Amino acid sequence: MRKNKNEYIGKLVKLKTNDFQGEIIEINNKKITIKNKNIKLIVSEEQIEFIEKIEDDEDDKVKQKQKTCLIPSNFSSEQYHNFNIEIDLHGLSLEAAINEMDKHIDKAIVLGHKYLKIIHGKGLGILRTGIRKYLSKDSRVHNIMVNNHIFKGGSGITCIELK
Repeated sequence: MRKNKNEYIGKLVKLKTNDFQGEIIEINNKKITIKNKNIKLIVSEEQIEFIEKIEDDEDDKVKQKQKTCLIPSNFSSEQYHNFNIEIDLHGLSLEAAINEMDKHIDKAIVLGHKYLKIIHGKGLGILRTGIRKYLSKDSRVHNIMVNNHIFKGGSGITCIELK
């Protein structure tokens, strides 16, 4: 960005790593604050690209994908809607956490869910690092969203998109 950072306020951008789009509302040092509806993200210049207009909101896309997912005939609509897309792995050993996460991913796939929110906490980073390493090699995972997701919890949460 050029020296006059105020000329970028109000410009539309999208994150390079996912479909989050928003308007630049503030620039401090090398941190850029982007806002879309009630969601604000603070990112670096390298993480964004400029766009002409904001397309469909990511939340709307997720909701639409969930509406159009076909629920396998051996599962009811109630099972699909009662499935918690979040799994909290706080306090588990890495091995136990991966076991629980594996089962949760399997069930999500069977029920037709596309996105999961994995809560591992920040702590010393043992769970975070181990889980992300495991997910990066998991053939069922299409995309891993680490610090660029829209949920509170920052690096204590990893969001995934399933294939």
